[in-house]
Amino acid sequence: MQSIKPLPKQVLVRPALKENAKTEGGIILPSENSPLPNQATVIAVGDGVNEAITPGIKIIHQKFQGEPIKLGEIDYIIMPELAILGIIEEVQENG
Repeated sequence: MQSIKPLPKQVLVRPALKENAKTEGGIILPSENSPLPNQATVIAVGDGVNEAITPGIKIIHQKFQGEPIKLGEIDYIIMPELAILGIIEEVQENG
C-alpha cells in the first residue's frame, strides 16, 4: 500500500462526493457520485501547516486550486494550505 506525505505547507485532501438522495417514501435515488464543489476531507498535512488543519476534518477550499492525483482507485488533490478557506464543523441543534 502506498501513502503520500505532502511537502511543507501542502495538504492532501479527498474531494467530498454528493450523497444519494432519498424520496419521502424511502426510495434511494443514486447520485452520479460527482464531487461536491469546494469541499474535501483532509487526509494528510505537510510540516508547518496550521495546527487547526488535521487529518479527518472537512474543509472548504478555493476553486481550481491544487493538483489532482490518483492513488489506486481513489482521487485526491494536493493543495497549498492557503487555498483552504474554512473548516466545516457539525453543529448540534437543540430542541
